[in-house]
Amino acid sequence: MSVNGEADRPVGREAKILQMQNELAEKRRKLQEMNRTRKDLIDKKSSVSPSSLTSANLDAFNRSYGAASEISISAASGMSGIPTAPSVSSIHPSIAPTSSTSVSYLDHIREKLYMEERERQQQVNKEANAAAAAAAAKAAKPPVKLSVARHILYDVPPEWRENYSKEVNTDLTGQAIEAAFARRASTLESTDAGPLWSPNPKAGPRAPHESPARTQLSDVSFGSEHLHGSPSHAARATQMSPAEVRTITSDPGFSDFLTKTSLLMERALNVNFDVIIDSGNESHTVEVGEKVRQRQVFFDEKWSKNKAITSLSFNHKQPELFLASYYGRQDGGSVSKSSGSCVCVWSLHLPQRAAYVYECQGEVTKAFYCKQRPQMIIGATTTGQIVLWDVRSGPDPVMRSPRTFEGHTEPVFGMQVVGTTSSHSLTTLSADGRLCIWGLDDLREPRQMVDLKWDVEMRDAGSTISKPISACTLAFLEQDPQKFFVGAEDGVLYNGAMHSGPDSVPALGDKYEGHMGPITGLHCHPNTGGTGDFGDLMLTCSMDWSCRLWTTRRNRERKYKQCLYSFDEYQEAVYDVQWSPVHPATFASVDGTGNLQLWHLGQTFETPISELDITKGHALNRLVWSPDGRGIAVGDARGNLTWCDVASDIAIPNNDDCDKMSRRIDECWSL
Repeated sequence: MSVNGEADRPVGREAKILQMQNELAEKRRKLQEMNRTRKDLIDKKSSVSPSSLTSANLDAFNRSYGAASEISISAASGMSGIPTAPSVSSIHPSIAPTSSTSVSYLDHIREKLYMEERERQQQVNKEANAAAAAAAAKAAKPPVKLSVARHILYDVPPEWRENYSKEVNTDLTGQAIEAAFARRASTLESTDAGPLWSPNPKAGPRAPHESPARTQLSDVSFGSEHLHGSPSHAARATQMSPAEVRTITSDPGFSDFLTKTSLLMERALNVNFDVIIDSGNESHTVEVGEKVRQRQVFFDEKWSKNKAITSLSFNHKQPELFLASYYGRQDGGSVSKSSGSCVCVWSLHLPQRAAYVYECQGEVTKAFYCKQRPQMIIGATTTGQIVLWDVRSGPDPVMRSPRTFEGHTEPVFGMQVVGTTSSHSLTTLSADGRLCIWGLDDLREPRQMVDLKWDVEMRDAGSTISKPISACTLAFLEQDPQKFFVGAEDGVLYNGAMHSGPDSVPALGDKYEGHMGPITGLHCHPNTGGTGDFGDLMLTCSMDWSCRLWTTRRNRERKYKQCLYSFDEYQEAVYDVQWSPVHPATFASVDGTGNLQLWHLGQTFETPISELDITKGHALNRLVWSPDGRGIAVGDARGNLTWCDVASDIAIPNNDDCDKMSRRIDECWSL
């Protein structure tokens, strides 16, 4: 037994040593794998920040690293009696279980965790962006909702259905047509409507050679039932009650429709045009030998009665229309909405009533159509306000200037728009000599304001003082809008410039003396028609019973600015004067006796070529020529507006009229 026991001991020991060697080899292999992992992490260390590593991850790393160290040490120290296995430090010094080695592994693990967290966050952001884009696309295109619509179709059969038949349409005898009329008559007699038409029983037999069209005209007549309606239709007609009538007539839409349509029909019915007249030989309704003739009076009992007409103006875009401004009732009647001042627009084809009425709270002293803006009417009042109406916006003003010292405080008597269509401004002049320049888009305050004054010499003191002028009229030269003229209450005509002196402000330059009373009218020559140049001529009228002709070029050499000629053939004060817009040698004037005078400077300077008594005693206030020069509108102090026709030989200039006028002006200059 001892032998067996001694034999068995070595065999068991060798097996145990062999098992421990195998376990040690396995542990060495794991250590080598850990070294390779460490080396890979060291290579990535430069591109990763370990700041994102948490305390939980640090504890996990320490436990893992400590377990690996214990395995290697226990494997080396637990095998007694055999050669000791190499320690961890002998395998590689850098992985010894020291504190520095733990920190190095900690950095590597942090880097790895940071990279994984960064990739996860990028994936989350990508998914969130995709979800937001899908939601925006869904919100931009709302889903289409379908609904069920109900439609009701009505099939109304025609009263008389005709079927095409070649035999009927090509029949030349007329028998098929008569048979069709007979069938139609028998069909309608069985109904309430009655026959629409029937063959004429009085017509005789038709000749074989007559055409079907000839047969229809001669053998067919309309039935009375078609003209007067059947009894059944009359029974079904109902009459509106008084309440329904009041409801319809009080509707603003119905009133506007009725006003516009009635105005259109009245204008159409008042047009008197003869298609047989030869336009080349037409004398514009004036008899041979007559120069001017009264045609018709425009008067509205509601808006015109006992109101003085203060200004007249034609529409440049629609010459059929012209306006008149009314000052207010002069008879002391009751004050009402229609008794105040207003602006009425008249049509040449509608003399019975005003086509449009524009109201104003103040008394209108002047109004005119704006040439640069045809849809606007500009007016001025006795309180100094500037009022603007838009013909598209109704009867009330769309804009007005405030009543402040930054503007006019006295009545405005002079007003004109100066400039082109794209660049223009409004120039106004009040009785106290204040001149204001306005923009038509803003009337809250003027762009520029100047008080026109004239230096007066004091004989006793030997000095001069500046005194404001008392303005009555304002006019601009047609050829040079920078020069203007002012007619004053003392009878002096002043000349001024819009840009004068170092400050480039409006100022007076010269004065022309001649009138002995206030200047009531002033008009510069339009310089249109003919071949002469008359842009320097002006006409003025005054309360001293005269009209005067002035020039700006030929007066420079004279010591005192005097007129070229004085027209003294008047029996009363002259209130308005105006050149013809077409004929360069013709002008018209109105006076206090109610007469309209027509002058032709190419024929004579001494007397008017025609004089027409219009009002039979009371004064005429204003006049205006039509744009074609063939008519004159005059207004009086009682609200009557009269239209007069001018003969063609006066309205249309001849070839030698300009030469005759130039010679006569030279003769006046030589006197």
